[in-house]
Amino acid sequence: MQTPALQSPPAHGLRSKPAVPAGFARPKGSFAEELPLPDGPPLRRLTSRQLRELSAQWHDQARRGDEGAERVAQVLAWVADQRARREPARVKVLAERLSRWVGL
Repeated sequence: MQTPALQSPPAHGLRSKPAVPAGFARPKGSFAEELPLPDGPPLRRLTSRQLRELSAQWHDQARRGDEGAERVAQVLAWVADQRARREPARVKVLAERLSRWVGL
């Protein structure tokens, strides 16, 4: 199977829409159509511990009077909780698969 080539950006260096593989189209009117894609390597997913550290930094920002920072901190803490609950489940599934494969 051949991988579609990326469309090149306009010659002026700015692009109004992110490069999309040729032959693929985003749904018309979708919010994702308007979002710019970052240049460079894909971002790495933060662990629950890293999210908690980031949440603490936002709590500090809220204490300095930044309106809205407390809400950001709460959301980051919530995401960290959700991620912490899911991470052991992935390990458990992997362990079960390995156990079946080895015959334990």
